[in-house]
Amino acid sequence: MSLPYVGRGGIIGLAAESTYGTAVSRTNWLPLLPGSFISKTMNRQPRQSLYTGARAPQGFFLEGSTVRGTLNFEATYENFGLVLKHVLGALNTSGTGPYDHDYSLGAVAALSLTGELIRGSAPNSEIYEGLQVSRATLSASAGQLLQLRVDVVGETSQTPASAGTPSLGSGHSPIHGTQAGTISYNSNTFEPIDFELTISNNLVYPRRVMGSDVSKQAAARFSNVTLKVTREYDSETQYSEFVTGATSQLLWSFTGSGNNVMRLTLHGAYATAESPRRLANDGPLTQEITYVSDNDGSGTYNGCTIRLTNDNASGVAN
Repeated sequence: MSLPYVGRGGIIGLAAESTYGTAVSRTNWLPLLPGSFISKTMNRQPRQSLYTGARAPQGFFLEGSTVRGTLNFEATYENFGLVLKHVLGALNTSGTGPYDHDYSLGAVAALSLTGELIRGSAPNSEIYEGLQVSRATLSASAGQLLQLRVDVVGETSQTPASAGTPSLGSGHSPIHGTQAGTISYNSNTFEPIDFELTISNNLVYPRRVMGSDVSKQAAARFSNVTLKVTREYDSETQYSEFVTGATSQLLWSFTGSGNNVMRLTLHGAYATAESPRRLANDGPLTQEITYVSDNDGSGTYNGCTIRLTNDNASGVAN
């Protein structure tokens, strides 16, 4: 009996498509964390003809196919520009070295990727076409590396074939929770214990039309950006802001070695959902606060902006 393939060596290659669903050569390779997958579903339905002598329906047809998946990564300062552009939609690069790459809410539905998924030691890879980001989550707790989870949908996939040869980009400097500064909001600052930033593009998928068994390019509704943080309860300030409905710009930075910096900005942010909780115990009390970004009328960078500062001249380099 042969041994099963193993997941060691799992990696995905990505590249921006010029035309939705038309595969291009993969240029950006990113190592995967456990739990990553992309799968194609073939929805086959039985025919309903009554003219059969058997108790079971006879024959079937393909109603349609879908592609969905989740990709888990260790977030780094230098290597995720292509992914972030497809998470948020817009990119603006400035500077002459170091470079500032601003990823902000834009026309995300107009973007798509080709992805080649190598499942560890399996000899074949699978190429997926028309991948779009439906949701992304960046999260960590004290002392941990930041992890980026990207949920994707797609048009279709090719027949598995011999895997390509991955080529990792330079850098791969992980973003660590110990590199976090304080959160600045409404002229106040505080230190979080953990956080979860969620960007939901609310894609309309699948989009079905007659003449094809695959989805058209997904359309996008309003994007929603939330930042959920846990902090030690040592002041009434954040609770008062929640009650009064304060609105302010939220700023938070992570500073790595050299020129590496990641800065998160939530424009027009306000606290929502339930009251920041005080968790009863005999130790330090904590609060959970959820901030929502808003369009504050500032123009291009309304809603949410993630700025990566590094030595890459290109904002989509790997």
